Amino acid sequence: MFREPVGTAKRTLAARREHGQVATMHETLTVWNPFADKLLALWLDTADGPRVASSFPAGWRDRAASLIDGYATLSRAHQRATKHRNPKHNLGILLAATRAVQRSSKPPGARMASSSAPHALAAVPRGAEATRASV
Repeated sequence: MFREPVGTAKRTLAARREHGQVATMHETLTVWNPFADKLLALWLDTADGPRVASSFPAGWRDRAASLIDGYATLSRAHQRATKHRNPKHNLGILLAATRAVQRSSKPPGARMASSSAPHALAAVPRGAEATRASV
């Protein structure tokens, strides 16, 4: 066991450099995963049975706009993790589909019925079974 005065221990800890990979993982777990959960919840609210984007509840576009704005803010403030920028990963697919609905002048259901986004979103597991399967 080693004993150091509090001041020495404090200076030693303050002088330690941040480990880049650990900081990136921390950002992913505390920023990007919770954001992805919110975006997924937005889309799950459009599900009618197994089909996503079947019906869009009142206020859906407002929630979507808020999340898209939030993404822009988060991506400016948190730049360590980059996976969220990949259009082929889950978050990229969800963001693209959300933006497509936001840009459309048609009602959300009419726009999404002809796009490939519902098919990509339909593969996302839902419910308690999915939660248990992913743990």
